[in-house]
Amino acid sequence: MSKDDVEMLQDLIAAALNHAVRKVDEELKRNVGGLMGGLSIPGLT
Repeated sequence: MSKDDVEMLQDLIAAALNHAVRKVDEELKRNVGGLMGGLSIPGLT
């Protein structure tokens, strides 16, 4: 495996993790928003 391949793999893993974190954050906001009955709390919504 070349150095370029390792760097590309690292970039792909970082991008996948960032995407997963964004999706979890979106889902949590959606679920918490439903539980709060539309109440908006700064920092949570």
